[in-house]
Amino acid sequence: AYYYFNKGLELLPEGSWQTYYDLTLSLHTQASEAAYLSAKFSALESLASAVIREAKTLLDKVSVYELQILAYKAQQRPQQAVQKAREVLALFNVDLPHRTTSSEARVALVDMEDAIGDWDAGDFMNLPLMTDPYLMAAQRALASVFFAALASAPNLATFVALKQLELSLEHGNAASSVTAYALYGVLLTSQLDNPERGFNFGELALMLLEAH
Repeated sequence: AYYYFNKGLELLPEGSWQTYYDLTLSLHTQASEAAYLSAKFSALESLASAVIREAKTLLDKVSVYELQILAYKAQQRPQQAVQKAREVLALFNVDLPHRTTSSEARVALVDMEDAIGDWDAGDFMNLPLMTDPYLMAAQRALASVFFAALASAPNLATFVALKQLELSLEHGNAASSVTAYALYGVLLTSQLDNPERGFNFGELALMLLEAH
């Protein structure tokens, strides 16, 4: 697929970002994805840089930002994946702490449990759908970086999962909320020794996955 997308890029006329913007953006984005899937990471960086430089809106750049994060993960470079995610999330006014301790992560997790209270799966399923494309993009960026954070800064991974859950609670469910609920269930089991409630959130994630 990368070969054919690259051929399409070669056929674009000079100045195509101005004259054929949608086509040029689409070809660059799809070629970036094909480069990632083919482990052509240098090509991905070149294509992504063009999109970031030329794209008109932040939403037009989101897909290649996500691919950059995933590419760092695929290359076993979790710290770079986390740094790129920080840069991207900052564009959406979503901040992650830079230095965290295990006690801070546990306190944040307990605070979230207190905030949720006795909500059950039905309450979460009845949340409205998230419609803000910027928040949905931030959710996807958070989901893409969780395991990189777990590998390079485990305490930060807790805050990544909690931020996903917070966005869902405040702005509604998105497809990526499935990841938020599943990871929260894992944290409840592993950090708060509450496997029953953790299992319930795992079931909630499956219910939401089927609904989407």
